[in-house]
Amino acid sequence: MDFDSQNFDLYNAASFGNFIRLQDILSLGECNINFQNEYSGGKTPLYIAASWGSKNHLAVIELLLKHGANINLTNNAGQTPLYVAASWGHFDVVNLLIKNNANLDTVNYGRRSALHIAACRKPHLSTWYSKNGLATIINAALRNMPNSLKKYAKYLPNLDDDYTDLCKAAIKSYVSDEAAKIAIFYSEFGVVAALVEAGANLDLVDANGETPLIKAAYNRHIPMVQFLIDNGGK
Repeated sequence: MDFDSQNFDLYNAASFGNFIRLQDILSLGECNINFQNEYSGGKTPLYIAASWGSKNHLAVIELLLKHGANINLTNNAGQTPLYVAASWGHFDVVNLLIKNNANLDTVNYGRRSALHIAACRKPHLSTWYSKNGLATIINAALRNMPNSLKKYAKYLPNLDDDYTDLCKAAIKSYVSDEAAKIAIFYSEFGVVAALVEAGANLDLVDANGETPLIKAAYNRHIPMVQFLIDNGGK
């Protein structure tokens, strides 16, 4: 198999969260861990894995980082793996990348940082998840609501009740729009909190002259707005 084929195999294994296949490819030592797929806007294997939030993809991300993947390499739009994880509300992925020293304040070509996109209103979440299933976002919310998010209870007064409702929703064959909104709401807050706690710059202004706090206000995410204000956001 030629070098380019190995690179595309690596990319596809990362995209599908196929840990075993990824291990096999990396063991051959015949691929570029930082391969940028020209057919997908310059995304790397790490970037495409970070755009998903499943446990399989978390394992893939850890393996790629262990093998030296560049955590801050951007796609053609100037977006890092941290940025794309934040844009999809993947709290667990964001935390993993932060722990591995991802640059918190890299900005894309619209001068948006990961914190900007985390605070933004993201209609693509509801649209995508309604078509492709809610297991990933709901499972992540259920993992984090009684644990990582508990310390933010003063901003999230309905946390316990919402957790109970989401637990009930998770066992049904059909997940309601309301359950989806709950999961997305807490995932968005978790990502913002993780970035701020890690030291993300709250004062960065994007190409529209807006800070993360302004984005959160447009999002009408009141707990997020209050959290950002309490942490110095303007």
